[in-house]
Amino acid sequence: MDPQEEAAALADYAAASIKLHAAGTIYFPKDEDADIRSKFECCKRAGISVIVAGDPAPELLSRIEKFVKEYDIRIAIHNHRPEDKLWHFAAGCIESCKRIDPRMCCCIDVGHTVRQARMWLRQIHAAGPKLFNVHTKDLTNFQDKEASLR
Repeated sequence: MDPQEEAAALADYAAASIKLHAAGTIYFPKDEDADIRSKFECCKRAGISVIVAGDPAPELLSRIEKFVKEYDIRIAIHNHRPEDKLWHFAAGCIESCKRIDPRMCCCIDVGHTVRQARMWLRQIHAAGPKLFNVHTKDLTNFQDKEASLR
């Protein structure tokens, strides 16, 4: 985002007494410090404490972890299953994040979780304190990700 546009947007939020909590879905397509740092810097300027990450490659988690520690911003990995090739559901995310910084784990998208025929409430309970964000949507057809109520 253009720096002036960003500053104006943040000023508008502040004037309306809106405090931003999370940003995302933010993607990390490059295994490069500069690309990752730019996303953390933007969130820091906005006062955001949770980045909802879309499809970070498992091998990129240790690099992202370095920035989680530096900026004290949590990462919540978002599931997109059944189409997702990496993060099928919360249990896989929890397992992958066991040995890394506790500020890294999951965001459960209830609509996508329901489409997998997974018990979304069980997933939320299983994630417990490692659930940093939840996305919800109304679906008219659980087999079609585009079937949300408009």
